[in-house]
Amino acid sequence: MKYEQRLLAILLFYIIIENMGIMAFAMNTGFSTESISEDKQKKILDYLNITLLEEEPKNMPIKCFDINENGIFAIGAERFEQKKIAVYDNKGVFLYGIKFNDSGTFYLELTEENKLLIYFARGNTAISVNTKGEVEEVLQIQDTSENNLYWYVVGSLKQKIGDVQYILKNDMGILNIFATSYSQIVAIDAEGNETVIFDADTTAEQVTIIIIVFIGITIFIVAFTIYIVRLIKQNKNSNTR
Repeated sequence: MKYEQRLLAILLFYIIIENMGIMAFAMNTGFSTESISEDKQKKILDYLNITLLEEEPKNMPIKCFDINENGIFAIGAERFEQKKIAVYDNKGVFLYGIKFNDSGTFYLELTEENKLLIYFARGNTAISVNTKGEVEEVLQIQDTSENNLYWYVVGSLKQKIGDVQYILKNDMGILNIFATSYSQIVAIDAEGNETVIFDADTTAEQVTIIIIVFIGITIFIVAFTIYIVRLIKQNKNSNTR
């Protein structure tokens, strides 16, 4: 009997330790999630190819950001399918970053331990990455109405910590209305004073992209208009015969 009691005690102790370990590494996210098979996790990670950045990424337009209670912030940047995330301290000093490949939209959150939670709209996947660039967890984001609303939270251009609001902005004058990415993070205090806490220095590149897109749209509209006019004339000619 004593042997069985000892065996039961050891078993219970093992279960408690295991559960504590699971809780320690559980992803703390506002999304409701569920587990993914190991095979699917491997396919996702092989596709993304997440690796640690050795140097701070430069001159990449900002797509998303987050800031934690300690003033540590992270920016998500992209250039086509190349994605990068960089984490900075409250003085704007680069701490660490990661890079990966993906053709879809992503958002991020930064935990109090400065770990990254990355959310992929394509596939509804959540991935946690530690400060060494190591993936700790891969989960499936459930398709619920609450989760659909939380996508707007993680995709917001504004974050508020205490009395200070942090927003993504551009410095391109009237061209700001055409922008799909951003170059600055601006802090606005309770008195309305603005301070640029991060500048990606991508204004010239953004303006160039906007001009190219504008020219492309203009050419398309002109070509389409010419096509419609010719089609109308052809119909009129055929009706008069």
